[in-house]
Amino acid sequence: MRRLLLLILGVLLLVLSGCPEPTQDDDDAGDDDDTAGDDDTAGDDDTAGDDDTAGDDDDTGTSVTDTFTGGVQTALDLVIVVDDSGSMSSEQQDIASSLPSLVNSASTAVPDLQILVTSGGLAGAGVGTPAVMTTSTPNFGQELQSRTQVGTSGPSAQPLVHATWAAATPPLMAAGGTNEGLVRDGAALRYVIVSDGDDESFATQSWTGSDYIAALIDVKRDPGAVVIHTVSGGASGCGGADAAPELVAIASATGGVDTSVCDGGWAAAVGSASNAWTGLVRSFALSVAPDAQTLQVTVDSTPATTGWAYEAGWQAVVFEKAAAPEQGDAVVITYAPAP
Repeated sequence: MRRLLLLILGVLLLVLSGCPEPTQDDDDAGDDDDTAGDDDTAGDDDTAGDDDTAGDDDDTGTSVTDTFTGGVQTALDLVIVVDDSGSMSSEQQDIASSLPSLVNSASTAVPDLQILVTSGGLAGAGVGTPAVMTTSTPNFGQELQSRTQVGTSGPSAQPLVHATWAAATPPLMAAGGTNEGLVRDGAALRYVIVSDGDDESFATQSWTGSDYIAALIDVKRDPGAVVIHTVSGGASGCGGADAAPELVAIASATGGVDTSVCDGGWAAAVGSASNAWTGLVRSFALSVAPDAQTLQVTVDSTPATTGWAYEAGWQAVVFEKAAAPEQGDAVVITYAPAP
């Protein structure tokens, strides 16, 4: 009996030893599947497609605000253009005697003053070395009077308005040019043309007076910075001076005055003009190129919806004359940058 029991027990042990023991390796390996399935979760790359969300910056956009203070130009670049044709001898003497009054008026209004003298025959090139003078130039008054005596050997057809443009542009205004340094940023650019005839710039270049005005304004990038005063025979002529409709029109179109060359008091007449030497700044250059459709302008905290335009060539907001910000006005321009 004992032998039988031992035999049965041995058979059972033998059977049991042939069955593999259960392990958790399969479950653990399954965990690998689940964990690797975390790649799907870490398909949080889709979530980290938060790049799309960050792209919200593009949707929201970035606004730029430029702030300025309205006021007048604080410096003056003055160009005196003298007719040097054969009939101008006595008028040049008058110019010399009138200059002290003219310069005193200009320097009192704008102490930061530069002056250049040129003629129709010189086509804008300045007289003297250096051509650009200031009130600190040695013997300034005497030197200036001397420079206006440009002679009378110039052409009978005087390209006076052409000379105004040539004086302020390359090559004369380029580095190393005769008139280098004449036109300064932020300064008013004023001209006084003195002639006993009319402008004949069309003989030099096929531009109209309007073309020259536009070119000069483009130099300054501010329509309020350029004014041409003329001393001429006026619309009908006077004494020995011819009628000068072209000069009268140029003065009027730029906001200048035309006064009689036959009147020895012309310097006082020019100096008493409301915008003789300076005027309100009308152009405000933006720090970056804007999306023009997003421009918003306020002047002294009041939204300005009219009276200005965006000038892409200058990257500037330009006010109409009647809407120009006054001295001390806060000008705030907000916009989105151009795409």
